[in-house]
Amino acid sequence: MSMEINSSYYNYYNVKGRYSPETPQTPSWKKLYEVVDDRVKSNNENPESGIYKAHCKLEETYYHSSVSNRARYKDADSLKQALGEKYLFGDAYKNYSYEQRRAMYENELNMTMYGTCGNMNDPHLDGPVKGSTASEQATYNRKMVNTQISTILSNAGLDVSLLGNMTFSIEPFNHTLSVFGLDEKTKSIVEQLLNSDDNSVELFYHVMQSNRSRIDDSVMDKYRAIHDFKEVTGEDLRTYSQTKDGFVDEKGRNALDVYKKALETTDSIPAQFKGAAFEVFSGNLKTLMGKDFASIPDMNLQIGFSNGELQDSVFNPDIMKRLNLHI
Repeated sequence: MSMEINSSYYNYYNVKGRYSPETPQTPSWKKLYEVVDDRVKSNNENPESGIYKAHCKLEETYYHSSVSNRARYKDADSLKQALGEKYLFGDAYKNYSYEQRRAMYENELNMTMYGTCGNMNDPHLDGPVKGSTASEQATYNRKMVNTQISTILSNAGLDVSLLGNMTFSIEPFNHTLSVFGLDEKTKSIVEQLLNSDDNSVELFYHVMQSNRSRIDDSVMDKYRAIHDFKEVTGEDLRTYSQTKDGFVDEKGRNALDVYKKALETTDSIPAQFKGAAFEVFSGNLKTLMGKDFASIPDMNLQIGFSNGELQDSVFNPDIMKRLNLHI
């Protein structure tokens, strides 16, 4: 059994273009597999997965050498040269394939420079790494979200088995959750609980991801455009009018120009991703220009909850695909 190390992500050598938090952060893979039971988490990965166990093994393998390397090598170039000699050019690991030597080189390098690594071709692992199937992941994720909602309600003194059938409706841009099917007093309590601690936001993303194949592409395109525009500019794209020249507001400002200008100064998107963000947003607007933007429904999500389980059968028909689904 691998022993989990209390490692942290950090750009130790201040590599240009790499994310540099002010203080060490929990590595992304640990956040991904974090088990949560007292708040809603949209995407729950099973810590029994072979991928999680492989990450723990690699962390255990390279943690102490990474600490030693940072004390010994004062810059990234010296570190790369030393590890290259160790794994790629010297004789110490000549009995391993190049792919394996390359994996060991990258894992010790990344563990030293950033406090995290993940090349699964490493021979320290016991054979091929197997993750959960899509079906297994979906089942585990839904089970965890059900548990999280039930725990939130139970901790507030509500007996989930006695609440009966209810429907959650979540507004897509402020993520305000409304409850239907309960008396006013209980409804108010449940709404207060699920609209706190980002629970409604996480539940929105869980429902959206779980039902992606059922959501009309135009509805998704509209949601993404409005969401991205608000994140960068703070404005609502729905206040802009669709014209032959693009989306224009009452002052004559073009939404694409407003987005581009705001993108230059926003902190919501890291600098290295701003170019890609602009390409995605402009492409999305171009797609929407070929449609009647105002007639596309907003992605208000609805899902049922009964006996401690979410019920996908309760879903907003306005946003569903029309060709293959009959409701």
